[in-house]
Formats: sequence, structure tokens, C-alpha cells
Amino acid sequence: MRWSHRAREHLPSPPRWLDRYDAVADHLSSLPTTLIHGDFTPANIIVAGRRMCPIDWERAAIGPPVLDLGSIIAGLRPEQAQSMIDAYAAVTSQPIDRRSLTMAQLHLCVQWLGWAPGDWQPTHQHRDWLSDADHLAGEIGL
Repeated sequence: MRWSHRAREHLPSPPRWLDRYDAVADHLSSLPTTLIHGDFTPANIIVAGRRMCPIDWERAAIGPPVLDLGSIIAGLRPEQAQSMIDAYAAVTSQPIDRRSLTMAQLHLCVQWLGWAPGDWQPTHQHRDWLSDADHLAGEIGL
């Protein structure tokens, strides 16, 4: 919930769905947890042949793994995102709950919106996070 409070402080006109963000936080908090990277983006993965090595573990935490999946597919074209989701499901032998994934993606948008005032973003994460968040909030009916 801290990210939603910070996002509210940083946005000149916070969206109405942010008033109902607690439902997202409650849902994500109810999911099973494990060690997650916390910033699992292509910029934080070194690939050498068939070997992949995540780097930059400063935001590692205990949380629902769907947060890392939401992070790695951010910005991918739909067919690329689906391939990644399918590969993740195959490796974990668990179906992906699309509602939980959408909530995870929304949480990541809120996190970036709350990261710093203004338009500052790391180069590898430069996106219109508010538009993405508005779309995702609509998908889950916020």
C-alpha cells in the first residue's frame, strides 16, 4: 500500500481507481510467496548461450512470484508476453491466474508511479505507466 500512497502524492490528478487499490494489495498479499527478484526486467538478466543469470538483486524480497512474471513481460508485445507466460507455467507446472497477473502488473505500474516525483524513470523502464495502469485497472474492474 505504500506505493499507492506515494503514487497519490506524486500524481497531480490521482486516478479514481487508486481509491480502491487496497483490493489489489489485499489480493497480492494473500498469494503464496517465495524469494522474488523484485526488478526482474530484461535489463537485469545476462544471457550467455542457453544460460540466463539474473543480476542486480538489491530489490529482492519475499513475495508472490507473479510479481516477477509481471515485471518480465512489461512492455512485451502480446504474443511475446504470452510465450513468456506459457514458458513460466511450464517450468513451474502451475497454471497462471490471469487476474492475479493483471493485479501484479498494476502493482508494478503503481510502484513506478510512486518511485519518484515527475517523469524520472530508469532508461530501461521508460513507459507511460499511468496509461498502462489505467488500462489494467479497467481490466480488473477497479
